[in-house]
Amino acid sequence: MSRDDLVQTPYGLVPRSEVVPISRDETVKVVEGRLKKCDLHTDRVLEDLGPVADEALSADPYAYAARLREDSAPAGRKFVDGQRSGGHAAQDESLTYIQSFRTTWTVPSKPRNPLSPNVFFLWNGLHRGALQPVLDWSNNTEGKASYGIANWAYIGNKYVHGDHLYVDPGTSLTGVIRFRSLISAGYMYTLGFVGFPDADFTVVRSLTQGPANGVILCFEPYFDTSDESSLPPDTKVDFVQINLSMQSGHPTPPTINWDTSGGMKVVDNSSSHGEVDCYLHSQ
Repeated sequence: MSRDDLVQTPYGLVPRSEVVPISRDETVKVVEGRLKKCDLHTDRVLEDLGPVADEALSADPYAYAARLREDSAPAGRKFVDGQRSGGHAAQDESLTYIQSFRTTWTVPSKPRNPLSPNVFFLWNGLHRGALQPVLDWSNNTEGKASYGIANWAYIGNKYVHGDHLYVDPGTSLTGVIRFRSLISAGYMYTLGFVGFPDADFTVVRSLTQGPANGVILCFEPYFDTSDESSLPPDTKVDFVQINLSMQSGHPTPPTINWDTSGGMKVVDNSSSHGEVDCYLHSQ
């Protein structure tokens, strides 16, 4: 497999065969040990995506992506993608019975060098990023250097994404992840951006994978962040109006116990109107 057969995702480079696009009217779920794409409204199977091993169901999505890269590399070679070089994160993995998690941020200015081939992602998520509404910057296959949004999830053994929509600097984004219900196939979640319904999608985490616990905010640059021209000139991106709610019968804690790394600074740890600032450059 060549590097051209790998796709850049928020999880790092992933073999194209392991990336599954779905629309807002479709879902993916594990049924009798096989991952299937289904019609969201009728439950009709649209595509059988193959068997899912227990190992994949229990895997961390980033570690599993790294293993896929290693397995797909030609003999004696290793694919290196600068994964999350200089990345920043704020997370609280202790939270369970999450009903919804929403965060607002503004699309930053374009990088100083808009033709840079480097890629970065900004997102809020659940379960260490297994579910994430994502803002990305990249030079895409159409040769257009731009910002875009798409929802991503690791379900079964595949990396699933919804429709990709372009957005402009200065656009206010609110990424929302909602638990919908527990069904026979597992835990159903909807991911989306407020005001961009075409990017929404619904996925089902299997009973083996379990519910999506823990919240996270992340800035992932897939390059050496010492290359300042590949970053926006903005000092920081503020994750604001952070709002967490728990399922019925489980009280929402008044604060989120953020554990930060990189350039993340907690301004307000409230679970109803919190703020965490993400500094893009070395302080």
